[in-house]
Amino acid sequence: MVATDVAGTREVVENGWTGWLARQGDADSLAAAMEKLMSASTAGRRAIGEWSQSEVTRRFGLESILDRWEALYGELLDRSRTRRRIALYNRAHLRRRKTMPA
Repeated sequence: MVATDVAGTREVVENGWTGWLARQGDADSLAAAMEKLMSASTAGRRAIGEWSQSEVTRRFGLESILDRWEALYGELLDRSRTRRRIALYNRAHLRRRKTMPA
């Protein structure tokens, strides 16, 4: 795989491992990356393709994404519970102060 080295693409393509990245707007860089791909042996291209597929599946497959979403929701829920406990404590503390004689 040959891709332009821009945000987002770097997450998927690891230069030299799962493909080659070319500098944005640089035709010579793109040509060099394409030459690297074309000059790789058939077995090398196959290995890169298989490695790329397994990495993308591992990092961006349904199970991985669901695990990340579940972790995020859990973290947000924990934060919400902590904030709720603090708010309830503060309200109770303020009520006690209001009912205490001066």
